[in-house]
Amino acid sequence: MVLEKDVEAFRLALQRVLASREFSSSRQLRQFLSFVSERAFEDRESLDQAEIARHVLGRDERFNPIDDASVRRMASLTRQKLARYYAGEGASDPVVITLPVRSYVPVFRFADVPREVPAEGGAPAAWRRVGAWGAAVLAAGILLGLGVWWRVQPRTAGRFVIPTQRGDIMNDARDAPPGSILLGPRLGLNEEVAVRMRFTPEQAYQQAGIMIFESPDSYVKFARHFTTRPEWEFGLERKGRYLKPPGTWTYDPTGQDGQPVWLAIRRGGGVFRAFTSHDGLSWRQVGNTLRGEEPLRDARAAIFAYNGQSDAPSIQAEFDTLSVGWTAAGWPEAGLDAGAHPWTVESSCPEGTGALPGGEWLKFSFENPSRTCNWWYLREAPAGDWTAAARLDFLPLSGTTAGLAVRGKKGRFRVVRWALNGGSI
Repeated sequence: MVLEKDVEAFRLALQRVLASREFSSSRQLRQFLSFVSERAFEDRESLDQAEIARHVLGRDERFNPIDDASVRRMASLTRQKLARYYAGEGASDPVVITLPVRSYVPVFRFADVPREVPAEGGAPAAWRRVGAWGAAVLAAGILLGLGVWWRVQPRTAGRFVIPTQRGDIMNDARDAPPGSILLGPRLGLNEEVAVRMRFTPEQAYQQAGIMIFESPDSYVKFARHFTTRPEWEFGLERKGRYLKPPGTWTYDPTGQDGQPVWLAIRRGGGVFRAFTSHDGLSWRQVGNTLRGEEPLRDARAAIFAYNGQSDAPSIQAEFDTLSVGWTAAGWPEAGLDAGAHPWTVESSCPEGTGALPGGEWLKFSFENPSRTCNWWYLREAPAGDWTAAARLDFLPLSGTTAGLAVRGKKGRFRVVRWALNGGSI
């Protein structure tokens, strides 16, 4: 239900869209979007094509949507124009308007955070801020079994919308449309890229997802892709040749449910694995593990959407909550040694005390509970904006703490669980 107090803000947002470059040249599309938006403000849950044709196109009762696709065509063009508007001119708008697939009732919502207009030269300015990803310090005192799932995540850099268009970079193709691939920060040899995506492909070869991208001839790609059905595609291109080992294609049973999904590519040197999640916490591997002849040493994170070599209709892929960094999932390959990643151990604890990888967890054990000590897992935090987050499974006993900390030459800030007048944060 649209709240009365929000309608004014939504009407202002609608007027901005109708006056934009995308819509100002099309009287019919402006009338269409105005009409369906007013019905949304009335809390209508559905609209049929005949009603729209009567009020927008002036058709009479003889209008037959089976023979006349004019309403469907207006809706498709409106979706495309809205996607282009919010990817450019409307990138910083506080309200986002979308027209869901197979629906004629638009959805109005407030943007999660202010978004930034793409900078000249390709990558949006928000991506450059994401490049300053980093971490605080994982701090542990006297612990009796600490399990930590660690995820370095930059501040949410807004929502990215990429409309699919004809084009691709597979094999010898070099016709990916401008803005279809957005490059982000560089990735170390034992880091991952993850993002939440909303994308519902319906025709071949609509596709969208994430990449670890070195060049158009050298990348790893993980995408939701429609061929004859929705599938996951996890492939590798090296030296201009796209490799398709067994496991490249996996049926995607949720590919058309309209719900957001998390995607991640985790790398350990030249070894790559793809994962999906519906909550960002529990992940499952998709496809086979890929092994390149040599690591992509100058690779960057990327998100993309395009239609391949087909004339499929343009649909939009929405991305948010981009993160890059290093997670517990890489530990079986990387270990805790500083040579594999930028983290180091600092400890005043006796020998035998420390953390070991355990699947998605870093499990901590203490050898001598009678001795006071501190165990830290550290890396340098970069300048700029960033977020550090962890999932902690820890029941504190008297005198024990576990959590996250940021420390510097003049002080320390920490968020920990410990036993103080009962359990406390």
